[in-house]
Amino acid sequence: HIADCMAAAIRGKGRVGLLGTEPTMRDGSWLKSRLALHGIEVCCPGEEADRRRCYDIICQELSYDVFTEASRSFFVELVRRLHRVEGATAGVILGCTEIELLVKQADVPDVPLYRSAE
Repeated sequence: HIADCMAAAIRGKGRVGLLGTEPTMRDGSWLKSRLALHGIEVCCPGEEADRRRCYDIICQELSYDVFTEASRSFFVELVRRLHRVEGATAGVILGCTEIELLVKQADVPDVPLYRSAE
């Protein structure tokens, strides 16, 4: 299971952030639940508007091969906020393969990124 592989990479490093579609970030989601079985605490963007914008960018842009600098900046800022403000000390899971096409480790070299497709 993909979450088991992610858990192995994250275990012992602290709390991890998660970005993805609204269903993936929702409490009780399959990914969050499976990570919790491994003792991994997950945090997501706290603001509803941020979660909605993530979902909109994924569904209305990235799924159609539309990659804008504004959307990249938005996701990079969310990654940094999860890491610095929300306490995602282990880094951030890019829980949607489309996000991985937009945001690269070089965009946030100070925050470990976990790509769900790896």
